[in-house]
Amino acid sequence: MPPTDILPKPQAQDLLLEFLSYPLKDAEPLLARFAQLPNARYIRSENRSQRFVYIPGSRKDRVLLVAHADTAWDRSFPWTQDKPEFLVDGDTIRSASQQKGIGADDRGGCALLWLLRHSGHSLLILDGEEQGALSAKYLRDCHRALHRELNRHGYIMELDLMGQGYCHYHQVPVTRRFTRYIEERFQVKPLPRKLNCDIPSLCRRACGVNLSIGVYAMHSHREQLSLPQWYGTYERLSAVLAQKQPSFPTRISYRLRFGIGRLLRRLGFRKAPQRKA
Repeated sequence: MPPTDILPKPQAQDLLLEFLSYPLKDAEPLLARFAQLPNARYIRSENRSQRFVYIPGSRKDRVLLVAHADTAWDRSFPWTQDKPEFLVDGDTIRSASQQKGIGADDRGGCALLWLLRHSGHSLLILDGEEQGALSAKYLRDCHRALHRELNRHGYIMELDLMGQGYCHYHQVPVTRRFTRYIEERFQVKPLPRKLNCDIPSLCRRACGVNLSIGVYAMHSHREQLSLPQWYGTYERLSAVLAQKQPSFPTRISYRLRFGIGRLLRRLGFRKAPQRKA
């Protein structure tokens, strides 16, 4: 595959600042932006935190790139002002507020997805991650055909992890072949702590991973983002994803467990999740 055109650092930084300028309280403006892309599907329920935008990729060897548009300072915190307050301090973007962060978790990941929108890989932008992966669970339980489609990708990668040079598999039963590929190609190592994200709800057949994007002090007013680390993640993603991507199914025992559960539901021994509007 030809390498993806990489946006120069000044223009990429301007785009990042644009994404960090979206209101902290509501994911709608960001979701609406992605929903305008060709072939985008914007799906939502009556619960405003259960919504997502899916843009299928054009490559046969496509992978699924994931980010969430909500922040830890969304509309459930009534004291939050709409407008983020941040300043650029050299190579660091930091909060200028004593009450809230800058929303780089995960607006930084959303900006990376936007930069990679012409890569030929699929994009998934979710709401409700900070409230317990609400949209990922809604997709899994109420849009099962789409969930199966997502798991036909080579693998699933979320861009929502703290620090630099880390990855996290979030209890998904990935194979050693997959972990070697991720850690060698993306030059990362596993983060040794338990964390939550959308990956466990999205992955069934496909292996999944979360990559760090240079964000620190997430969920606090000290939140900050390292511009060189964020841009370095963009460069590495562009280089690796331009290459032919292998397919990495989860361990067979995990897939069998889901298959048995589906069979039990068909036979009436287990209740299927009720579909929401």
